[in-house]
Amino acid sequence: MMIFHFSSGMSCTLCPTNWQRMGGDTCYYISSGKNTWEGSRTFCASQHSTLLMIKDKEKLENVSRYLIKENYWIGLSRRNTERPDWFWEDTTALSTSEKGISVYSGKNPCAYLLYKYIYADQRCDENNFWICEKAPFQLRLTDNQ
Repeated sequence: MMIFHFSSGMSCTLCPTNWQRMGGDTCYYISSGKNTWEGSRTFCASQHSTLLMIKDKEKLENVSRYLIKENYWIGLSRRNTERPDWFWEDTTALSTSEKGISVYSGKNPCAYLLYKYIYADQRCDENNFWICEKAPFQLRLTDNQ
């Protein structure tokens, strides 16, 4: 199912089949099966997307409204042994300026989302649901007259 969003003029944005829009200008895929963190990351990459990156509280609140009571792998990890801090999939560091975003029980290197909280207390090879994100397709309709 494609999701159409018409803005001013003759253009629209589309999310792929089985992806949804939850506010903002992003398409989200919420898995129906479970996988390891790396398996989830690989699936997202195969869809030309990344695991979910939550860099502000508004996005955290928006996405959380659509989730059931389960753990969802997200694109935050500290798997690079050269850099022990938390990094998002786009290689930006988790910043203290990202208000309302904290990692609880952070003893493992892969993070997951449960409700409105980010945890890291499961091993990365455990199976969880996951969330991918990517930009929607932009279509511009032209007038051939």
